Amino acid sequence: MFSPKDPRIQENLPKIKEALLDTNIKIYFVPSEKLKKELSLGNNPLLIDMPVPYISVFLENKGLVIQKRMLFDWLDGSLDEKNSYILSNGEIKIIGTDKNIQNVL
Repeated sequence: MFSPKDPRIQENLPKIKEALLDTNIKIYFVPSEKLKKELSLGNNPLLIDMPVPYISVFLENKGLVIQKRMLFDWLDGSLDEKNSYILSNGEIKIIGTDKNIQNVL
């Protein structure tokens, strides 16, 4: 659903940020198969220092709640390389009242 490279996202970023501020909305990250494989192999330098509890959650194919600020920074290109790589290799899921997000896009 979200990608910093999507022109619709960049065009509507202020409206998306405003809609995501709804307190009923939670944001989850679910890793891709590629990311899970890289985590299990342990050979990607961007993933080496990831906390073990996060790795466990990802390898169990569970989602992890992420802060809205992290998503905002990723979408506007200001998130650090390591976390940007992680978010680019999975799926962002919005849980809660997402009708505002659909209206923005």
